Amino acid sequence: MEIVLESSCSSSPRVTDGERMRECWKMTVFQHHKISMLAVMDRERSEWLEGQKYESPTDEQKSKQKKEREREREREREEER
Repeated sequence: MEIVLESSCSSSPRVTDGERMRECWKMTVFQHHKISMLAVMDRERSEWLEGQKYESPTDEQKSKQKKEREREREREREEER
């Protein structure tokens, strides 16, 4: 266990085991925080991208519906004339 922790910490001979463990603990906590933040950001980004995929066809459908409505209005106007 200590070998795994030491790999991510300073291995200076002047540093005592207790100090090294504290330093390693800080590093691992920071690394875990960083990893979890990256995971959250990645999940949010993928959700956003999925949302974009789903929203884009509806936007296209909305624009098509608008065009169809405008055409119907024009037809109605022409019929009234």
